[in-house]
Amino acid sequence: MIHYFTSKDGRVTIDRLQRFLPESAARRIQVLPYESLGTRGYLPYGAFIFASVEVQSPPFRDVLVRVAEKIRETCPEVPLLNDPAHVMARYQLNRVLFERGINDYDVYRLDEVRAPTRYPVFLRREDDHCGNVTGLLNNEDEYRRAVAAVGVARSDTLAVEFVDTRDETGAYRKYGAYILDGVIEPAHLFSSEEWMVKGAQHRDESDLKLEQEFLRARPHLDELGEIARLAGIQWGRVDYALLDGRIQIFEINTNPVVISEKVAERVTPELMQTRMALFARTIESLDDRVGAGARIPIAQVQGCRPPGWRRIWNRAFSR
Repeated sequence: MIHYFTSKDGRVTIDRLQRFLPESAARRIQVLPYESLGTRGYLPYGAFIFASVEVQSPPFRDVLVRVAEKIRETCPEVPLLNDPAHVMARYQLNRVLFERGINDYDVYRLDEVRAPTRYPVFLRREDDHCGNVTGLLNNEDEYRRAVAAVGVARSDTLAVEFVDTRDETGAYRKYGAYILDGVIEPAHLFSSEEWMVKGAQHRDESDLKLEQEFLRARPHLDELGEIARLAGIQWGRVDYALLDGRIQIFEINTNPVVISEKVAERVTPELMQTRMALFARTIESLDDRVGAGARIPIAQVQGCRPPGWRRIWNRAFSR
């Protein structure tokens, strides 16, 4: 059995995937809501996928690190994808990629000493995948006014340098690729005239054809694989753009949307069948690597039980 950790709100993505997977694969997945950890004395034996790791609060992330350590200590033989001790959240990932010369843009926490020196920038939350919370801020004066308006949310808000990735047609294009047990698989290519590209967007039929060609050509796999390994992520989706042919990573979502009504409308039945078969093979391969074993005790993991677990849980899931 594969145990898929995510929040109650976040389980919609894996629930939807299970409905489209072949029954032989779907029945191998059990969703374990993070909210239930505080009331569990044991975890069932099996493989584990930690999803939505990058959006958890620091105190709860620490709990997940200790849970994963207990799994490793008790059952070192089982697959454990997205170990919370190694998954890079957005700020850390973007800082590392900038310092290594992979990304051309830098990011700043609003409560750190560093501040932007290159404009425009925009503000966004570090702990969600909802996109920008401001428009483009073109100078220091606009930036300071926007920061003042954020108020108490400063500690979890980032200033992100804007990088203009428009191509010769004036389109912003957001590429996506799945990370499946370390294997990279092209996911989508969205096109928009807006700089923040969210959702399944296309301007016209030529954009749709461009996406189909991207899915057939399967570019960037080796480079994305290296970035996924750097980020400590084995399950998720990486979103990126191209700047003069060079990859610019936006984020890696460890609880990715795989199937939705919009996706089903855009992707050919043949491609959808191929994609579901790939996910099914990944799930079955993970499960086949798991034998029989005893339950994993977590009652004594610090933060999972009294003292203190209710305070951590309330803080983690009251947003």
